[in-house]
Amino acid sequence: MTEKLIYKNKYLNISKSKDYYFYDENETQVMILPVINKDKFIFVKQFRRPVNKMTYEFPAGGCLNKKEKPINAAIRELREETGINLSKNKLIKI
Repeated sequence: MTEKLIYKNKYLNISKSKDYYFYDENETQVMILPVINKDKFIFVKQFRRPVNKMTYEFPAGGCLNKKEKPINAAIRELREETGINLSKNKLIKI
């Protein structure tokens, strides 16, 4: 697949491959898989403009700056998106 860089700034890169555009964020990203028990998970409901509908996703986001560690970003994102407060010892990095 041949990718062509279309746009770049300090926040993101936009590339094109054939008729498909995609972007990569320039910050470290985290995604949290909140497990309630072995067959139940927590999702967040988000409106996504590109598809013009609500989607269900795992909580996710980026580090606020170069100094924020991914584990701290994961704890913060989970709290911001679900209201759940967890300590570091409750998280498993995968």
